[in-house]
Amino acid sequence: MSTVTATQFFDQELPRLFSEKKARTKRNADVIFEVAGPSGGRWRVRLAQPPEVSSLSAHDETGDLLIRMDASEFSSFLDGTLDVVQAVDEGRLALAGDLSLVEELAEMWSTPKSWLSLRVEESGK
Repeated sequence: MSTVTATQFFDQELPRLFSEKKARTKRNADVIFEVAGPSGGRWRVRLAQPPEVSSLSAHDETGDLLIRMDASEFSSFLDGTLDVVQAVDEGRLALAGDLSLVEELAEMWSTPKSWLSLRVEESGK
Protein backbone atom coordinates (compact mmCIF):
# COMPACT_ATOMS: atom_id res chain seq x y z
CA MET A 1 0.00 0.00 0.00
CA SER A 2 1.48 3.36 -0.96
CA THR A 3 1.17 6.60 0.95
CA VAL A 4 -0.13 9.50 -1.12
CA THR A 5 -0.32 12.98 0.36
CA ALA A 6 -2.64 15.72 -0.88
CA THR A 7 0.30 17.35 -2.67
CA GLN A 8 1.24 14.12 -4.42
CA PHE A 9 -2.36 13.41 -5.31
CA PHE A 10 -3.13 16.82 -6.83
CA ASP A 11 0.30 17.49 -8.35
CA GLN A 12 1.11 14.01 -9.68
CA GLU A 13 -1.58 11.32 -9.48
CA LEU A 14 -4.67 13.28 -10.52
CA PRO A 15 -3.01 14.90 -13.58
CA ARG A 16 -1.76 11.44 -14.61
CA LEU A 17 -5.26 9.96 -14.28
CA PHE A 18 -6.70 12.87 -16.25
CA SER A 19 -4.09 12.47 -19.00
CA GLU A 20 -4.83 8.73 -19.18
CA LYS A 21 -8.55 9.56 -19.43
CA LYS A 22 -9.36 7.35 -16.44
CA ALA A 23 -11.46 9.97 -14.66
CA ARG A 24 -14.68 11.12 -16.29
CA THR A 25 -16.93 14.09 -15.66
CA LYS A 26 -20.23 15.29 -17.11
CA ARG A 27 -20.21 18.93 -15.99
CA ASN A 28 -18.09 22.00 -16.48
CA ALA A 29 -17.19 23.55 -13.13
CA ASP A 30 -14.25 24.52 -10.94
CA VAL A 31 -13.82 22.84 -7.58
CA ILE A 32 -11.30 24.43 -5.22
CA PHE A 33 -9.66 22.14 -2.68
CA GLU A 34 -7.96 23.71 0.34
CA VAL A 35 -6.02 21.20 2.43
CA ALA A 36 -4.41 22.63 5.58
CA GLY A 37 -1.40 21.19 7.33
CA PRO A 38 1.55 19.07 6.21
CA SER A 39 1.54 18.41 2.46
CA GLY A 40 -1.47 20.67 2.16
CA GLY A 41 -2.12 23.38 -0.36
CA ARG A 42 -4.75 24.81 -2.64
CA TRP A 43 -5.78 23.30 -5.98
CA ARG A 44 -8.38 23.88 -8.66
CA VAL A 45 -9.91 20.79 -10.22
CA ARG A 46 -11.60 21.83 -13.43
CA LEU A 47 -14.42 19.48 -14.26
CA ALA A 48 -14.51 19.71 -18.01
CA GLN A 49 -13.62 17.71 -21.09
CA PRO A 50 -10.79 17.12 -20.60
CA PRO A 51 -10.64 17.63 -16.81
CA GLU A 52 -7.54 19.32 -15.39
CA VAL A 53 -5.93 20.24 -12.09
CA SER A 54 -3.70 23.18 -11.17
CA SER A 55 -2.05 24.54 -8.04
CA LEU A 56 -3.27 27.88 -6.73
CA SER A 57 -1.70 30.45 -4.48
CA ALA A 58 -3.33 31.53 -1.22
CA HIS A 59 -6.62 32.99 -2.49
CA ASP A 60 -6.04 33.81 -6.15
CA GLU A 61 -9.15 32.12 -7.49
CA THR A 62 -12.64 31.14 -6.56
CA GLY A 63 -14.63 28.24 -7.91
CA ASP A 64 -18.10 26.81 -8.12
CA LEU A 65 -17.45 24.67 -5.03
CA LEU A 66 -14.93 25.05 -2.21
CA ILE A 67 -13.89 21.99 -0.22
CA ARG A 68 -11.76 22.73 2.83
CA MET A 69 -10.24 20.16 5.18
CA ASP A 70 -7.19 19.34 7.23
CA ALA A 71 -4.52 17.06 5.76
CA SER A 72 -5.40 14.51 8.45
CA GLU A 73 -8.87 14.11 6.85
CA PHE A 74 -7.67 13.99 3.26
CA SER A 75 -6.94 10.28 2.88
CA SER A 76 -10.34 9.36 4.37
CA PHE A 77 -11.98 11.84 2.00
CA LEU A 78 -10.10 10.38 -0.94
CA ASP A 79 -10.77 6.72 -0.23
CA GLY A 80 -14.45 7.29 0.56
CA THR A 81 -14.33 6.35 4.25
CA LEU A 82 -14.93 9.88 5.52
CA ASP A 83 -18.50 10.40 6.71
CA VAL A 84 -18.99 13.73 4.95
CA VAL A 85 -22.17 14.70 6.81
CA GLN A 86 -20.59 14.03 10.20
CA ALA A 87 -17.34 15.77 9.19
CA VAL A 88 -19.28 18.88 8.11
CA ASP A 89 -21.37 18.82 11.31
CA GLU A 90 -18.19 18.57 13.40
CA GLY A 91 -16.39 21.30 11.43
CA ARG A 92 -13.71 18.96 10.08
CA LEU A 93 -14.87 19.53 6.50
CA ALA A 94 -16.23 22.73 5.00
CA LEU A 95 -18.24 22.91 1.79
CA ALA A 96 -19.29 26.18 0.15
CA GLY A 97 -20.90 26.86 -3.20
CA ASP A 98 -22.71 24.54 -5.58
CA LEU A 99 -23.22 21.45 -3.42
CA SER A 100 -24.60 19.48 -6.36
CA LEU A 101 -20.98 19.20 -7.50
CA VAL A 102 -20.32 16.92 -4.51
CA GLU A 103 -22.37 14.26 -6.32
CA GLU A 104 -20.34 14.78 -9.49
CA LEU A 105 -17.13 14.29 -7.52
CA ALA A 106 -18.52 11.21 -5.78
CA GLU A 107 -19.36 9.72 -9.17
CA MET A 108 -15.92 10.59 -10.50
CA TRP A 109 -14.33 9.10 -7.36
CA SER A 110 -16.10 5.80 -8.04
CA THR A 111 -15.15 5.59 -11.71
CA PRO A 112 -13.64 2.15 -12.37
CA LYS A 113 -9.87 2.25 -12.86
CA SER A 114 -9.83 5.78 -11.51
CA TRP A 115 -8.28 6.79 -8.23
CA LEU A 116 -10.11 4.12 -6.26
CA SER A 117 -7.44 1.78 -7.58
CA LEU A 118 -4.94 4.01 -5.85
CA ARG A 119 -4.42 2.85 -2.26
CA VAL A 120 -4.11 5.83 0.05
CA GLU A 121 -3.27 6.03 3.71
CA GLU A 122 -2.48 8.89 6.01
CA SER A 123 1.17 9.81 6.35
CA GLY A 124 2.60 8.57 9.61
CA LYS A 125 0.21 5.65 10.07
